[in-house]
Amino acid sequence: MANKVALVLRLENNEGKELMALNLQQTKSKLGMPLRESIERFCRYYNRRNDGNSLDARQLQAYIDSRSLDPNESLEKVMEINTRLDVILRFVETSEQKDQENEEKHDENQTN
Repeated sequence: MANKVALVLRLENNEGKELMALNLQQTKSKLGMPLRESIERFCRYYNRRNDGNSLDARQLQAYIDSRSLDPNESLEKVMEINTRLDVILRFVETSEQKDQENEEKHDENQTN
């Protein structure tokens, strides 16, 4: 294993469009920390660069290859290869958002 591991966190909207990416170089000693800590670091970085937009780690769900990740797992556990970890972050959909989308689709279908 290399001395450092590349951890790439990519924020995507629900349509899959990348909004921001952050490449973190983690030392082997940091691989025992939970993924959540890296997500929180990403949020702090995002918030510093996007005044007025507050991003909270609890709003995000992490994925690798469409597989949901537990943010409390260590980086070492979620790694599939030993030199690069590419994690997608997506906003968690609330039941209110799903209801609103369903209403919009229903209204759209009725007007067509």
